[in-house]
Order: sequence, then C-alpha cells, then structure tokens
Amino acid sequence: MQGNLLALAPLFDDFDPALVAAALMDLPEPQAGGDTSTSEVPHWVHLHLSAGRRDQLRAGDVVGALLNAAGLTREHIGRVDLRDTYTVVEIRAEAGESARRAMDGIALRGRTVTARFDRR
Repeated sequence: MQGNLLALAPLFDDFDPALVAAALMDLPEPQAGGDTSTSEVPHWVHLHLSAGRRDQLRAGDVVGALLNAAGLTREHIGRVDLRDTYTVVEIRAEAGESARRAMDGIALRGRTVTARFDRR
C-alpha cells in the first residue's frame, strides 16, 4: 500500500487527491493473466541544483543540460521546480547517479552548479 502512495505522491502536488482517486476509479480493469506488479511504475529521485531564478536559470536550460551533458532522454526527466536560489528536478531512479555526476560542476547561465540528491 505504501509503495502505491509513493507512486501517486507527485500527482497530489498538482491535483486534488479526490480527483486522483476518481481518475483511478475510471481506469479499466487489468486483463486476466496480466502482470499487475508495480515494477512498471517509474521510481523518481530528486536532484537538487544550486542555481535558480536569481541566476536567470530557466527550466529549458536544466532540461537541455540533462539531455546533452548527461545523455538522458526526455522520459527520464520529470518535473523541474525552479526556486529563487535553487532548482529541484525529478529524475528516474535508474538515471539518477549519472545525472548527478553530469550536472555537478556544469556551468548553467554562467554559474557553476553543484548537484546533490535532495532529501525529499
């Protein structure tokens, strides 16, 4: 049960939990013999970057760096949360360490960025 809630947690940031529950009720029933494991649900890590809006950083800059420098695909990148002094990016867990290594020390908008895993 807790794993299911962790998979749904990012939706609760953007949508009312009642709407998420209603959408889940509208999903079709799994076919007989189908795999109903949660292994298909992607697991995300949060990458904390030491640059934000005050550094004139844009979400496109972060996504571009992850695509080019880290070699990720768009499917590996989730939500980009730009704050005044820092940025948090959701990265699929299997690509998290390579993204952290690639982003640590990279220059974005003329500022050298440090990257670490966020505690969220």
